[in-house]
Parts: sequence; structure tokens; C-alpha cells
Amino acid sequence: MDFKSAAYEKIKQEIVSGKLAPGTVLNEREYAQKLGISRTPVHEAVWQLVGEGLLEVIPRRGTLVSHISMEDIRQMYEFRKMLEPQIVQLAAARADRGKLKNYRAFFEELMREAESRGAEDAWKDDRDGEFHIFLAETMGNHYAVSQMRLMMTQTLRIRSLSNIRTKKRYTESCAEHINIIDSILEDNAKKAAELMLVHLKNSEQGYRNMLTRSYEQENNLQEAEILWI
Repeated sequence: MDFKSAAYEKIKQEIVSGKLAPGTVLNEREYAQKLGISRTPVHEAVWQLVGEGLLEVIPRRGTLVSHISMEDIRQMYEFRKMLEPQIVQLAAARADRGKLKNYRAFFEELMREAESRGAEDAWKDDRDGEFHIFLAETMGNHYAVSQMRLMMTQTLRIRSLSNIRTKKRYTESCAEHINIIDSILEDNAKKAAELMLVHLKNSEQGYRNMLTRSYEQENNLQEAEILWI
């Protein structure tokens, strides 16, 4: 891995995990020192993350970790609801059946584990983004894959910023993925696309609820106001 990639992955991981909270000023010099590299590859990584919407440059303030508002969530899911039903419909005929069955078993196992573990622990193992990216890769369109990777990164970040997890929504999400997979395995691409749309609508509402309640619970009025911009 080159120095720019190392800096990119380090900063991105800290943003997505919530270690770097929205509004945090990012100090390029500190990251260069942490990684034992010059500032140039860190600066290049920062501009890549600016392009992906994880950082933003504010005049006279510097480079900050971007906020996520309700409008951001609305726009992201508006785009996903346009894109992903089409992806699953086109990918249905091409998707590797063996991999689909493995994903089905994976989601079934998550549901079983969620019954015996707390919702907080259950959400830590949620890797459904891999499934969504897998469908885009199956379609064979690198533009779609690129967009899905960006969307999954933001989705994971939204999840990390919320300190409230619900087992009910977690198990519902697993069941929705299983139903989508079953429809593909049954060669019913139209139904799979319809179920994907339902899943995305439910996910959008779930994240809106979780993030709002999280900020209200923390009495973080500044962040709560930002949510509704």
C-alpha cells in the first residue's frame, strides 16, 4: 500500500467509525506524524475524502469532518431507491447462485445470533453492505459499483453515529435481505426489485429514527438542529 492509500484508509476508518465526530477539525500534520510519512500524501488523501463527502473545507476554519443531516439521508436514499432496484433486476440473472446461498445463510445466522445477544452487539456484525456491492459487481458496471461503495460508506457512518440500536429493525433488515435473495433464486427479478425498494424505504426510516433519538438522548442540540437542515 502506498503512503497516500495508507493515509486515506486511516482517516476514512476513523470518520466512518465515528472516532472523528462531525465538525472535528482534521490536522494533516498530526496524521503525517502518526503514520510516519510526509504531509503530501496525507494532503492528497484528504482531498480524495473531500471528494467523497466525508470531509469538507470551510474557509477560515480548515478541513472538517462533514455533518450528516436529514437532508443528506433523504438524498442518499432517494438515489439508492432509483439505483438499487434496477441493479438487482439486472443482476438477478447473472448472480452466482452459490454466493447468493452463502449470503442467505449469513443473514440467517445473524438473525439467530440476534435472538441471544444484545442489539448493540448484533449491529456490530452487520455487513449487509457487502451484499449490496456484490449485486452491483454482478451487474458488471463499474460506475454502479463505485457509487454503491460510496453509499455503503455513508450508510455505515450513519450507523456508527447513532448510539441507539434496535433488535427489531436489525432482524427485519436481515429478513428483508433473505426475501430479496429468495426472489432472485426463484428467478423472479421483478419481485426482487420490489422487495429491494421496500428494504430501502424501511432502512431510510430506521436510520432517521435512530439518529434523531440518538442526538435527543445526548441532548446535543447543535447536532439535532443539523439533522433537520
